[in-house]
Amino acid sequence: MPGPLAAVVACVSLGGNVAVVPRTLSDCVSFPGVVYKALAGKLIVSEAAMVFRRHERAPAVSAFISYTKQL
Repeated sequence: MPGPLAAVVACVSLGGNVAVVPRTLSDCVSFPGVVYKALAGKLIVSEAAMVFRRHERAPAVSAFISYTKQL
């Protein structure tokens, strides 16, 4: 199922679909008839990447870049 994760959960809500989504989605997206169940087995580790302009000048963007480098 392609598309944004909320759209995937909406399709499940409409019936006839099952989806595997990140656990964090269950904390913030709720649709009628959708039940989140944990999968058994070893956890899957994922990574995220951030791309930004080398010489960014916007103060808010620079602050966000600095913040994410600390994580």
